Amino acid sequence: MVLFFASLLFCAFGTVQERFYLSVKRRELSIAVSFLELLLTWAFLCTDSVIWRILLAITGILGAGSLAFFVYEGKTFEKAHNILIQSFVSSLFIFCSEQLAAPFEGWEEICVFCFSVFFQGGWCLFMYFMRLECFNALPFSEDTYKRTCYLIILGYVPLLVTACGVLDPYIKENYVFGILALSFSVFLALALNTLVVAKNELVTSNKLEVFVVQQSLVRQYIDNLQSVHQQIRILNHDHKHYLATMANFLEAGEYERAKDYLKSQQEQNRSYSSRFIFCDDNLINAILTDAFSKSADQGIRFDTEIRLGDKIYIDDVALSVLLLNSLSNAIESFQGPGQNDDKWIFLQLYTANDHMVLDIKNSIEKEIYIVNNKIASTKPKGGTEHGLGLESIRSIVESYRGRLRITAENHIFELQAILVNEPE
Repeated sequence: MVLFFASLLFCAFGTVQERFYLSVKRRELSIAVSFLELLLTWAFLCTDSVIWRILLAITGILGAGSLAFFVYEGKTFEKAHNILIQSFVSSLFIFCSEQLAAPFEGWEEICVFCFSVFFQGGWCLFMYFMRLECFNALPFSEDTYKRTCYLIILGYVPLLVTACGVLDPYIKENYVFGILALSFSVFLALALNTLVVAKNELVTSNKLEVFVVQQSLVRQYIDNLQSVHQQIRILNHDHKHYLATMANFLEAGEYERAKDYLKSQQEQNRSYSSRFIFCDDNLINAILTDAFSKSADQGIRFDTEIRLGDKIYIDDVALSVLLLNSLSNAIESFQGPGQNDDKWIFLQLYTANDHMVLDIKNSIEKEIYIVNNKIASTKPKGGTEHGLGLESIRSIVESYRGRLRITAENHIFELQAILVNEPE
């Protein structure tokens, strides 16, 4: 019974870790996979036969591992990475727990359970800090996941051979066990280090991309001005027809039709103005105009509330990074399947009391995990898009002695940045 609870512990921790990174698409099948993993782990711990352990390990890889691909959403190597790394960790902890419990005759099962709690609890705590500090919510490429998969497999095969008991006759001395455990831990550390390095490269690439976009903003603004100028020419042309039509209505005494016609023209002018003129600041207006166009193309309702009473002292590049990343994250969060029809973004931007406040809200369909004011989940459909560029936003806010707050509640994601708006 003790080994059963130890097996249940391994499966529970493994499932929690995988679901923190991957979104479940077939919940019923996930229950079946967890149950199969529980039975295989229990049978593995209850037998000392090398042959049976090898067969159970192969069954687990081919059976539970293959079925897990149908349980979660995501790309191939992304899913393989998360499944492999958790399988590697569980196998390593099983091997270490059994070896450490071997000297305690008569208490082996209880010791296996206790060591399992210690190792799995420590691993979850370690990954908790890794998510927050090293690679939280950053969408790694398939090539990055592929490299970590190959690295894990390189260490996983000898680990399974060792855990199945093939080397038990040679693990009589503590130093041999220590060397093996350390070697397998190094493989795990190398795999995690690959992600950390990839994260740093991604952050650098993201910052460079922001500056490239900043340079293209001038061209976008010019294009927007040209579009506005063209619309003005069309309005001037239509204005002649408008005056002629109003004159005909008034001469004919059709005052109600003239009133309705005037009202329709007023609404059309308001719609035109709100589409191209959000505020008097040219840079902000260019960014918002571009975001409005992209939102309209995806069927997203884009509303703004701008109150710029004070002069903006924040550098144009910093302001562009802040707005571009925030709006891009909001717009990109609607990409992919499973989105409902109620897609909206609401942006508030105002200055008051030597501060500038940016508050962006948007609807979300799937759950996003927020831990310590950071996005902790790396699910591709659950928050990754919001994670892209978040570190750049945080850096800008901190450089202006501000505060950043992100929340995800009631299917609404909110990013609020408060910056000090004073001359240097």
